[in-house]
Amino acid sequence: MDDVDFEVTPVTHEFVWNDQTITLAGYFQTVYGKVISDVNQPVFMVKLGDQHQYLPSEFCLLDGVPDSIRKGAGMRDALAMTRIEPMEKIKQIQQMVDLLATQKSMSNWGLQIEEVPISLESSILGAP
Repeated sequence: MDDVDFEVTPVTHEFVWNDQTITLAGYFQTVYGKVISDVNQPVFMVKLGDQHQYLPSEFCLLDGVPDSIRKGAGMRDALAMTRIEPMEKIKQIQQMVDLLATQKSMSNWGLQIEEVPISLESSILGAP
């Protein structure tokens, strides 16, 4: 994910699919059977090559896209572009948190984000 676009929503972003203009919300409902619950939510922007693609934020997880959407045509290539090293991921997440903390829509939705990540100790388990 490259950015959060607060100016674009699932119902304002349109593109051509199957020779017809469709909104992002319409596409996800038609292709995946997913209904957008908040039509005013911001969208996540993902850069694929020299093009930008948009994803409804409610269908994205912190570390990926739900299985039902990930298995769709073309998503494998899109997701391959999002795999990054852990430290770079933490840096990008911190930049996103900093951006989100300044957005009025966060308080409008009653959301708060902890701006400092917590530290955890962990171990890497070997393969069985």
